[in-house]
Amino acid sequence: MTPIVIEPSVALKWYTPEVYSEECLSLIERNVSILVPDALFAQVGTALWKRVRANELKPDVARQIASNLRRLPLTRVPAEVLMKDALEISTLTSRSFQEGLYFALAIRNDTKLVTADRRWHNLVSTGPMKPYLAFITEVCPTTTA
Repeated sequence: MTPIVIEPSVALKWYTPEVYSEECLSLIERNVSILVPDALFAQVGTALWKRVRANELKPDVARQIASNLRRLPLTRVPAEVLMKDALEISTLTSRSFQEGLYFALAIRNDTKLVTADRRWHNLVSTGPMKPYLAFITEVCPTTTA
């Protein structure tokens, strides 16, 4: 099976019950090969910190999520390897450098960047990165009726 690239919204939904969590979990259950820039861990950590600060998550739960994420079979690619391409993509598309990292990884591996963030997907899907972008339900169709 072709590997995919995921961004933080997918990883967060592995641990927090939200819309599209079931589809995101199915990626792990189906043993899909998942690529991530190493920046994913900092971004997930920031999201966890924000949820703790907003009293949406207890600190010990956030620490457990961080610990569990490290144990998953994710193929990590150093941001420094993707930096040049990410900067070019970000400059071309007016998207953030961090978004450029994910797209650079997807392009380098001729695969899709999978997101579970509908708002972000809708913003990006009208631009030049559209061929490399997929919403989680395109990769893992909803199993419930």
